[in-house]
Amino acid sequence: MNEPAPSLVGRGRSLLDEVLRLAQTRLELLAAELQHEKLALIRQWQLALAAAICVALAGVSLILLLALVLPEESRIRALIAACVIFLGGAIGCSLALRTRAQRPPLFSRVIHQLRLDRASLQEPSGE
Repeated sequence: MNEPAPSLVGRGRSLLDEVLRLAQTRLELLAAELQHEKLALIRQWQLALAAAICVALAGVSLILLLALVLPEESRIRALIAACVIFLGGAIGCSLALRTRAQRPPLFSRVIHQLRLDRASLQEPSGE
């Protein structure tokens, strides 16, 4: 005997279940991407803070060393050179942070997956 076709309510529930499953997957992707972005930002701030502290301590140490060791007539030139070196270090750190900060836009994987979902829904089925 022929089995009866699935009821309209059964199809509706199946469709709703599939939509909810897709939404859950997308939300899980979104949560994972947010966590990844948060960790990347924390790492960048830690590096920036460590670099700033090291530069400040090195600068203070060098200035004290120059003030104690150099003869009076060459102190000014040495302090100018130290200032230039510190400025170069600060510029180098900012460039390193800028190159490290180039990441894909936030939620790019979720957006890409949603585009794939929409494209699969628009393709004609082979029925």
